[in-house]
Amino acid sequence: MKGLVFDKNREIIVKDRNEPQICSECEVKIEIKYSGICGTDLQVLKGNLNCIPDIIRGHEAVGVVKEVGSKVKTVKVNDRVVIDPNQYCGKCFYCRNGESNFCIGDDGRLAVAGMTKDGLFAKYFVCDETFVYKIPDDLSYEAAVLVEPLACVLHNIKAANIQPEDAVLIIGAGPMGALSQIVCEKIARLTVSIEKNDFRKKLSEEIVHYAYYPGELTEEKLRKINMNRKFDVIIDAVGNQMNICEAMIERGGRIVILGIDSTYNFKFNPANYQDKAIKIIGAGEYNLLFPKAIKCATMLDGLEKLVTKICPIDEGKEAFDELLSGEMETMKTVFKFE
Repeated sequence: MKGLVFDKNREIIVKDRNEPQICSECEVKIEIKYSGICGTDLQVLKGNLNCIPDIIRGHEAVGVVKEVGSKVKTVKVNDRVVIDPNQYCGKCFYCRNGESNFCIGDDGRLAVAGMTKDGLFAKYFVCDETFVYKIPDDLSYEAAVLVEPLACVLHNIKAANIQPEDAVLIIGAGPMGALSQIVCEKIARLTVSIEKNDFRKKLSEEIVHYAYYPGELTEEKLRKINMNRKFDVIIDAVGNQMNICEAMIERGGRIVILGIDSTYNFKFNPANYQDKAIKIIGAGEYNLLFPKAIKCATMLDGLEKLVTKICPIDEGKEAFDELLSGEMETMKTVFKFE
């Protein structure tokens, strides 16, 4: 089968790989239908995150069960499923204390399909049934491929404790930012976005109360739309926008770092944060949220509209190049496997 990998030079290559086979009576073999490109993959290609070379990438997918081990109880052949790529060990201190998102496994880190081991940019994938979740018949493939990033968003929104009276700013209207906007718009009193890409800003305008280009949202405008106050919650879906966060956050506010850019550093005055009771929140990986993310996905009308481009992995380099250019005319790009 074909698998999309990043080599040691971070070049995108489609390679022939052996089709994975069930090796345990608790494993499930899945035929992947759609697998989505994540911002994490883009950060790897930019050099902002380290990666293990030559593994099959991809950690967001929906598929159909093709084979099950003799002891598998939760799914059966032909079930439509999504896959949790965060494949915790279940044995370490954190797993045994209900914090599987902090799993250190056997080598000091959480095993993640597509990040530390072969992932979901291929036609077939095999894993333990623990990480396979059946989806409802009325949930489309296009919506289901967003369950994994939706789980990330729900985890961060939960950590931020967003309330109905809150005013929320979301910086960045890529897939993670857009999902954050969709969920926050259902919860918060006011939801605002900032996005530089024309295509994505236009889509954001259909979701939030106000959408702005960077630099367009001044403090004067903010106070006019928000009862003379700043934001109660700011979600940085880019990962390097603390200057905006600091300028726009209200006393007692919460800043959520959702996007990832490991090269970014920001100098701040701790006394200012202590005095104004401003919290910086890093939620880490989601923890056992797939059932809730699936339920949420069934309740969000039009979720599948975020999937704006579908292509084969043979066009993987072109798809990544477009997203890396910053001039993309797509929200969520996914690979389709026939």
